[in-house]
Amino acid sequence: NPNEAAAYVSSQAPGASRDTMALTLARQIGQEDPAAGLKWAGTVGDPKTQEKAAAGALSDVYRKDPQGALQTLANSSLPKAMQDSVTARLQGSGPWWR
Repeated sequence: NPNEAAAYVSSQAPGASRDTMALTLARQIGQEDPAAGLKWAGTVGDPKTQEKAAAGALSDVYRKDPQGALQTLANSSLPKAMQDSVTARLQGSGPWWR
């Protein structure tokens, strides 16, 4: 249940473990609702993990509609520098999670 998972992640103390859980949640939620996935990515404290979470939230829609995914990213609350890093990750030759 996504709502239960979200409540559990929200209740965790900041740190690497919570960041990993939020990354996973961002990816899963992003498959259905990329904007909501990006909101979860925004809760990740570590910048590199946040970048991976945001790319993961957009990866499915990016494959189908790159422009739409980038527009969703531009409309997000993530800082411009993070948006640029996520865009580079999505447009790179390797998988988004590296």
